[in-house]
Amino acid sequence: MTAGRAGPVGCAAVVLVVVGVAASWLAAPHSWLVPLAGSVAQAPGMRECGRRARVGRLALRGRAGVSKQKLGRAREGGAGAEQDEKEEELEQKENQEQKEEDELTDANLARGIDFFLDVAFGPGAAPQSVGPFLWKFCMKSSLGCSFLVVSNDTFVDNVPSASAEEFERLLDLMVRFVKGYEKFGGASLLADFEGEFPGYGGELTTAQLQPTAALHGTSLKLQRGLPTGTTAAWPSALGFFLDLRCRKVVHLLKEVMQSSRITKLIWGARGDFECLMYQEGRNPLHIMPTNVVDCQMAYKIKAMGKNIQSLPNVFANLPEKDGQVDWSKYHSRNARAFEPPLSDHKARYAVDDLHRLEVILRVGETETQKLVKARLSTRIVLGGLANDPLGFSSLEAIRQRLRKALTRVQASANAVALMRHCLFIRKFAPGKLRLYEEVALDAAERAAKNILLKMKVSVPKDLSFAELEQEEEEEKKEEEEGEEKQAVAQSIGDPVSFN
Repeated sequence: MTAGRAGPVGCAAVVLVVVGVAASWLAAPHSWLVPLAGSVAQAPGMRECGRRARVGRLALRGRAGVSKQKLGRAREGGAGAEQDEKEEELEQKENQEQKEEDELTDANLARGIDFFLDVAFGPGAAPQSVGPFLWKFCMKSSLGCSFLVVSNDTFVDNVPSASAEEFERLLDLMVRFVKGYEKFGGASLLADFEGEFPGYGGELTTAQLQPTAALHGTSLKLQRGLPTGTTAAWPSALGFFLDLRCRKVVHLLKEVMQSSRITKLIWGARGDFECLMYQEGRNPLHIMPTNVVDCQMAYKIKAMGKNIQSLPNVFANLPEKDGQVDWSKYHSRNARAFEPPLSDHKARYAVDDLHRLEVILRVGETETQKLVKARLSTRIVLGGLANDPLGFSSLEAIRQRLRKALTRVQASANAVALMRHCLFIRKFAPGKLRLYEEVALDAAERAAKNILLKMKVSVPKDLSFAELEQEEEEEKKEEEEGEEKQAVAQSIGDPVSFN
């Protein structure tokens, strides 16, 4: 938007464009799906198709044994045959419900892409080829909501790598969307990040973003309750899953995070802020977040997982947050726990946090006034971090976590985090430290070394990570086998646990 006051004609034009975009999002004909229909096998965008086929074959094998049991019961008498009929009816009902759910999630994907295209190009102005192109690079969250994967490398399993030409096209479309979204009055985005040791000496690897209507970005007025017609695939707005190993993607994220016209909503943002502002190493960021609200400050229950548990069970398909990724297992050995290419499980874990934040905003116990205070508090935090490039204000907090660790693995993980912070200070201090800073740093290094020596873990001065590739492959294989077994068990009604 240009500076100064717009005339009546200009204001009317803006209103008409915004109304047109909103109307097309809610009731679009999805014309881009027409050319897609003939090539579903090549570009359906359904990353679980192959998995479903494998699970289906396994399920059929399981049903073969069940069918033999049914035949035996049918020979024994009419009671067994009647039971078989009920089981068949139940199975057909479940298959129909699954079909309807798939259709709803596909329709939600179409609406999300339509909204993206209308914002990027204007209502109905996008070329028909763009929709199928975006569909090709989409993954799904646990709620069936689609996220556009933006990367120039293999980033998520079962999502194809973009060629150099495709990647440039993805970036161009994303830039178009950001510029268009900035024109919306009160535009807001849910935002989250994943990586290793968020904070000084840590590394963010992924960024997750999604447009939201949960609140007005300027006034922070909450839109309470869930939208009418909520389905398993809500919310339907297309999200974005960004690979921060790529410099061009980092530049795109910088445009978003430093935009004063888009409000970013984050939960527990301090560690992410420290990385965004001061991350070096493999993928330096140097991003100064602007117009951000750390929503955690507006709620009594600070842990996202516990906050969700205190709310009504809105989405049965949304997994519990805690325990999905064993961070301490890797961080206790100075190894990466979130290294791409990511498994489907880890990718869903990353984007699902945006759904959790949306649910908390819509049905959690807070009010607009508290969010306004949280916005002010977030600005104060960012101001403090801007004046503390080495993070001495955070050093003592890590030492406190180290003292409170309940297990050897937790203690080792906290010791690694503390040592990485100390090495970051040693490496990037612009000059000689003040006496009190040197004293604090020496004390922190001694506390970390005492634990690391006992655990036989070392942290290189260049802040690199240990390689645990073989163990990661084995863990990924176990995850996939467990998911397939569980899917088979559910498809044949087998309550047996495979854990």
